[in-house]
Amino acid sequence: MKETQSQPLDESVKSPAAASMVPPQTEGAEAEKEIDLNPLFPDAEQDLNALFPETDLRQLLKKISKNKKDLGFMVNRIAETPEAGPEPQK
Repeated sequence: MKETQSQPLDESVKSPAAASMVPPQTEGAEAEKEIDLNPLFPDAEQDLNALFPETDLRQLLKKISKNKKDLGFMVNRIAETPEAGPEPQK
């Protein structure tokens, strides 16, 4: 029998199907895009961009703001739906 040597996969050669399964790297694009915190928190009395210069912290604050809005929408939607009480017994 002939022994075959296993060769490491070359990451530069990928099938189109495998390439579509891997999400594109967006770290560079996100790092370049500057997040302005002042419109996200209009009630703030200070310049939030000066208070939070780190990009990671700005991204976290933006996600927190979005989550707070989403939770507010969900609470309002739940409050608007009629409660299904126990069914009357016959």
